[in-house]
Amino acid sequence: MTSSARITPSGVIGSDTPRIDGVAKVTGQALYAADEHLENVAHAALVVSSIARGRIRRICCDDARKIRGVLEILTYENVGRSVKSGRHSLSFGYMATAFAPLGSNRIAFAGQIVALVVAETLEIAQEAAEAIQIDYAPKRAAATFDDPGAREVKAKSLGEPELSAGNFQKAFRRAAAKIGAQYETPPQHHNPIELFQTTCAWSEDGRLTVWESSQNVRGYRFG
Repeated sequence: MTSSARITPSGVIGSDTPRIDGVAKVTGQALYAADEHLENVAHAALVVSSIARGRIRRICCDDARKIRGVLEILTYENVGRSVKSGRHSLSFGYMATAFAPLGSNRIAFAGQIVALVVAETLEIAQEAAEAIQIDYAPKRAAATFDDPGAREVKAKSLGEPELSAGNFQKAFRRAAAKIGAQYETPPQHHNPIELFQTTCAWSEDGRLTVWESSQNVRGYRFG
């Protein structure tokens, strides 16, 4: 839920706030989720869609399954409805998309996860992932605001208040001159120091510990 609010200085923005973990990161001493050492760990590699919209006609994992050390390959064919959709991250959940991964043969965006290979080593998992053959039935995708199929949706926030000042509609109607323009920006790449990955381990008492590269720790914990 959002509400109108005025901008008030908080004292954080613009102030000299030292990063507690800054020295460790710039000197290579920082430990990340991938640095957690566990015994007898299985590794997973992802296969992502090479089209932006459409469906999977056929996915063949025969060659990948023949590779020694492959433990399991997950696709929509053996996952399907067994994984339910959860709350979206914009609502403090753990889902990054509106539909469950590997839930169907539908492709909604480029780079969508279409298979997950589990193997004894990371190298074997990556080799098997590359051996999976996928035949797509592509559809025309919307990449810009003017493309057919593009639609406007109401913006959502992570609970921050909406900031407002003055009466735009009234001022715009009374303006002596009006300028209409359309602005576009190129894609912005997010390049974190730590690569996205997850390490999981079951304990003898049945508890699952997850080391996760995420800024959504609360959402993942209570998802």
